[in-house]
Amino acid sequence: MVIEGVAEQSNLNRLSVFGIDIDNITMQQAINWIINRSKREGKSVVSFVNAHNLNQVVTKSEYRRSILRSDLILPDGSGVKIASVMNGVDLKENVNGTDMLPLLCDAISSEAIPVYLLGAKQGVAEAMARKLKIQYKNLNIVGCEHGYFPKQETGDVIARINRSGAKILLVAMGTPHQEIWIDRFKLILQPTVIIGVGGLFDFYSGRIPRAPIWFRDWGCEWVWRLLQEPERMWRRYLLGNPLFLFRIFLMTLKRGSRNVKYN
Repeated sequence: MVIEGVAEQSNLNRLSVFGIDIDNITMQQAINWIINRSKREGKSVVSFVNAHNLNQVVTKSEYRRSILRSDLILPDGSGVKIASVMNGVDLKENVNGTDMLPLLCDAISSEAIPVYLLGAKQGVAEAMARKLKIQYKNLNIVGCEHGYFPKQETGDVIARINRSGAKILLVAMGTPHQEIWIDRFKLILQPTVIIGVGGLFDFYSGRIPRAPIWFRDWGCEWVWRLLQEPERMWRRYLLGNPLFLFRIFLMTLKRGSRNVKYN
């Protein structure tokens, strides 16, 4: 794969963790890739993976298959960074969706690329759209839809998305549901770039406050998330994080420096 905007780069550096090839690129390279793909024919799927996601690819085969069929897989969070450090790989950047969104909004505003918001609880996508339109005057949000629709309404939801003329679709249904949903319906969805963004709408709508920047700089945003939603998040972080580190340790022992490598 060639990353648009990166001169004479014929091969994309990747980071392999639990059999998932993570694209080891910068935030700006990822945004360039998304913008360029949005102007093309065909379909491109972008996924983010963090420690929680990578734990799930080990045990959930349908989710694993969905992730593997993504066109761009981006490193999200300190867990992926730890995995790279343990295996002597220089991870270029933490390319998470929450930090990406304002940069992406700048880019799609200047390019007049229409975007559709699908996911989160009722009213959250609309609240996010209102806030984004205040900050980005030329941002063309062509539709909003919550993610708690019944299965029998899936066809109607897809029809509304397709009629909107959106080129970029942000899907915030939570992992693994959003990746499986995207993989299942991407061929009949007309947006050219589909991105699974997890809890992004909750942060940017104001429903859940994001961690202070110094928390993020220290790689401890997960602690903030745990404090905000302890009942929902304690298993993910207090059990999941140690499990992830243990799996990385076993992987490193078993396969040595070849487990996380550049292709």
